[in-house]
Amino acid sequence: MKNIRWTFLLVSILIVIGVGLYYIFMNHMPQYAEKGVLDFHKVQWPENGYIELNGEWEFYYGEFIEPGQFNEKSARYIKVPGIWSRDVEGETYPVKGFGTYRLRLVNIPKESEAALKKTSIRNASRLYVNGELLAEDGRVSETRKGSIPGNQPELVFFRVSEGEAEIVIHAANHEYVQGGIARPLQFGNPASLQNSHDQNLLFEFFMITVSVLVGLLYLILYLSSSYYRKEEPAVLSLSLSTIFLGLMGTMYGERILGTIFPSLSMDGIFRVGHALATSAMLWMLSLFNKLYPDFLPRRHKNVLSVIFGMMFVFLLFFPLHIYMYALQFYFYFATMVFFVLWVRVLLWILRKKNIENNVTENILYATAIFSAFLFYFDEMLYSVGNTNTMHLSFLAIGMYSVAMASLLLYRYTLHYRKSRELSMELLQTLDELGKQHNMVEEKEMSFLQAQIKPHFLFNTLNVISSQILVDPEKAHELVSSLGEYLHAKFDFENTHKWIHLDEELSMVGSYLELEQSRFEERLKVVWDMEDHLHFLLPPFTLQPLVENAIRHGLMETMEGGTVKISVYRREENYIISVADDGIGMPDEIIRSVLKENGLSRGVGLINVHRRLKLLYREGLFIESGLDEGTIVYYKIPVEDVRSNEIRTD
Repeated sequence: MKNIRWTFLLVSILIVIGVGLYYIFMNHMPQYAEKGVLDFHKVQWPENGYIELNGEWEFYYGEFIEPGQFNEKSARYIKVPGIWSRDVEGETYPVKGFGTYRLRLVNIPKESEAALKKTSIRNASRLYVNGELLAEDGRVSETRKGSIPGNQPELVFFRVSEGEAEIVIHAANHEYVQGGIARPLQFGNPASLQNSHDQNLLFEFFMITVSVLVGLLYLILYLSSSYYRKEEPAVLSLSLSTIFLGLMGTMYGERILGTIFPSLSMDGIFRVGHALATSAMLWMLSLFNKLYPDFLPRRHKNVLSVIFGMMFVFLLFFPLHIYMYALQFYFYFATMVFFVLWVRVLLWILRKKNIENNVTENILYATAIFSAFLFYFDEMLYSVGNTNTMHLSFLAIGMYSVAMASLLLYRYTLHYRKSRELSMELLQTLDELGKQHNMVEEKEMSFLQAQIKPHFLFNTLNVISSQILVDPEKAHELVSSLGEYLHAKFDFENTHKWIHLDEELSMVGSYLELEQSRFEERLKVVWDMEDHLHFLLPPFTLQPLVENAIRHGLMETMEGGTVKISVYRREENYIISVADDGIGMPDEIIRSVLKENGLSRGVGLINVHRRLKLLYREGLFIESGLDEGTIVYYKIPVEDVRSNEIRTD
C-alpha cells in the first residue's frame, strides 16, 4: 500500500514539473526584431516555412500613424508579443487606450508571395502591409464610444517586392484589462502558414468534439435509462459540464465560434463563451459533490456556486468594459479553487484506507480535477499575457472529458460486477431453498402415502382372513396377489418419484381383485381406457379414489353397484376418472375434501388432493348428487408429463 501511495505522489509531482518546464520552454521565444527592424540576414529561415515576428517593435502610444508618416516621429520600442503596460526603456502606459505598432522586414528571402497570420490583438485592430490595409478587426478609435471590439484570428496574403515589407498595426483597447499584441504574428510561406492554421484549427476542433460527444453520449444515457439515472446520480452533471466546457472552447484559440458566425460581435462572443464557462464550472462542482460528497460537501459546493453564479449577473447587466474586471476575478478565483481542489484530492486519496482496491478510480478522479485546474490556469496565464498559446487549455478540455467519462464507466462496471455477484449469490440461495422445498414436499407426500397404507392393508387382511376358513386355496391366491402388490409398491417408493400408468393400473387391478373376492357379485368393475396412452403420473393417486368409491359409494347399499375407471386425453391434459353409481357424496364432505379440513370421512381423498395440488396446483374435481352417484377425477398436464419423462430419463 505504501508503494502505491508513493508512486501516486511521485507521478503527480512529475506532472507538475513537466507542465512547469512546458511553460518555461514556450515562453523562451527567440527575439528576432531589434529596434523595429527584422533583418533576415541575421535570421536562419526555419524549416517549417514561417517565422514568428517577435522582438522590439516601434510603438507610438496615443497615436494612430498612417503608413508613410513615420519619418518625423520619435520612436519608442516595446516587446511583442506582450501587453503595452511598459516599453523596453521602462516607460509605462495605461492599459486602456490606443497606439500604433510598426515593424520593418528587410532582406527577405526572395519569395513572390507571402502570408501573415494575425492571432490576438486586444481589442480592435487595423493591419497594413506596405501601406495597404489588409485586415480590420472591429473598429479602432481614440474613444471607447467610437470603438468596436474585435479579436478574431486572420490569415492575410500579399506580394513581397524588393525583399522588404513594412507592417503597421493600429490597436485600440477600451474594454479589456490589458491592451497590446497578445500572441506572436507569423510571417512566411502561404502554404506553410495555411497548413499550420489548419492543424491548430483541427486540434482545437477535435478536443471540442471529444468533450461535446462525451457529454451528448451521457445525456442520451441519462434521458433513456431510468435505471442508470437512479444508480449514477452524477451522470447529468458530467454530461452538461463536458458539453458546456467543449462549447466554451469555441471562443478561444482560433475562435471557431467567430468563424462559424462571422456576424457575431466580439461582445457577443465573449458573453456567450463566458456564460458557457460559468455553466461548466457550476456543473463541475455539482459533479464533484455527487461523485464523492465527503470530498466536496454540499455546503462548500453551494457557496462556490453562488460566487460563480454572480458572473451571470455581470454578463446580463453590465457593459463589456466593466464586465471584464469581473472576468479577471473569475479567472484568478477559478484557478485558485481548482488548485485547492486538486491538492485536496491528492491528500484525500493518499489518506484513504484500502487505496489498492480503487487505484484506477482514484487516478481517473485526480486526472479530471487536475485537467480542470490546468485549463483555468492556462487560461489565466493567457489572459494576462504570460503565455501566447492555449494548447494546454484545449488538451485539458479533452483530458477532463475522457477522464470523467472513464470514471463513470468504471464505476458502472464495478456496480455491474457487484450486482452480478449478488445475483449469483441470490440464485445459489434460491437454488438451495428450492432443494429444501422439494425435500419438504417429498417428505410430505411420503407422509401422506404412509397414512394411506395401514388403512388399505387393514381392509385387505380382513378379506384374506375371511377366506382362509371358507376357501384356503383362494386365500392363498389372495395372499400371493397382496405380496406382489406390496412388493411393487414398496420397491417404487424407494427408487422413484413417478410411476408409469401401466404400473398404477396394475396396482389398482390387484386391489380390485382383492375387493371383488370380498364383495363378489355386489361389486362390478368397468374399465374405459383410451388406446395408446403411456405417461408418468404420481404413484398411488388412483387406488384411493377407487377405494373411496367402493367403501363410501357402493357398499353403503345392500345391492352394491358399479365402479368405472376411465383414462383419456382431452386437449392439453390427461384425465383420470373414477365414477360410481352409489349413494353420492354430501356437500359438506365435498367441501371438507377440497378445503382439506380433515374430517373423519374422506381422508384418502384429502391426501390425494393435497399431493396433486403440490405437484400441479390443481387437486381433485368432485361431482356428486345424493342417490345419483359420484365422479371424482383429476388432470395431469401433458407438458408436465413431458418434463417428468425427461427428468426420469
